Amino acid sequence: MRALEQAQLTLRSLLARGLSARRVAQLSGLSRASEVWGGATPLDRPAWYVWLDGVRGAYRLDLEDAAPLELPQAGAPPPPEDAVAEPGWHARFSIRYYPLPEEPCFACFSAQERDTVVGAFFDATGTPRIEVAHRIPPDQFLVGSLEWAETPDHSGTVVALSSLDHLRLRCGVPGGDTSAAPRTIGRDVPGWALSTPLLAALGGLHAQVQRHALERAVLASQPGFEVVAEGEGTYACCDTEEVVRGDALLGFAAADAPGASIPLVEALRDEDASTVADEPFDGRCRHPRVLECAPRIPLPVSHAWFGGVAHVEAGLTCSC
Repeated sequence: MRALEQAQLTLRSLLARGLSARRVAQLSGLSRASEVWGGATPLDRPAWYVWLDGVRGAYRLDLEDAAPLELPQAGAPPPPEDAVAEPGWHARFSIRYYPLPEEPCFACFSAQERDTVVGAFFDATGTPRIEVAHRIPPDQFLVGSLEWAETPDHSGTVVALSSLDHLRLRCGVPGGDTSAAPRTIGRDVPGWALSTPLLAALGGLHAQVQRHALERAVLASQPGFEVVAEGEGTYACCDTEEVVRGDALLGFAAADAPGASIPLVEALRDEDASTVADEPFDGRCRHPRVLECAPRIPLPVSHAWFGGVAHVEAGLTCSC
């Protein structure tokens, strides 16, 4: 099976199985989900809408790309030349968030995004209407990106998030001089704060459905950037200390395969990022807890991430 098909099947199955098991949906915070349909203009990639408990707006996940992932096995002998090894896989999803007008974060989105929400583009679900969704510019409502990787035997999985604490768009100075002080802020979306609930929910779904437990959590940061509009349709990315990029990697493993996610975590880590937290977990629930070594990109540890030890509720709840 191709990596793209594996990624599509994995997410589709998790959402369906999570919604069919009430306890799993409650633990992970999953309220509703549906596949995105393209209407008259078919989509060129799979996508899903996701609604979470306690979150007013709706998320959209688009599967952007996927590829096989070869993982070195420390100490393992080289396979025979004629052996056909099944590789793992790695996929990347874009995350969009559609806010409701009554949300505090609604004012943080650009004027164009706000007009799209209150105009004729959205239906009662808070998501774009099928027949007009293709008219919404693809750069609108973006708040982060998600990565998913699995080992060939599915014993280890990493779910990772990348976002900025502020997704900021500034109106540049006439003439495109980005070195001068920018003028007004046209967009200042709290990307990290909006994206982490989705990371928590998807990580929880995986742990509960597959009966895996979190064994490692890595939180890293690096200087961020903001987008400056230099002119009509012309933009530049400018580094700034006012914005922080955060990367969170969650490594999950089956109870009989401790350490299975570690090669995936190492393969996906960004060498340019500074590690601010790298914590192992032993399968026992440590909720509530927040990895707050970097206050601007806190990472709450979810109760649902620990589903790897069987007990009285068929192994579908926290291992404590």
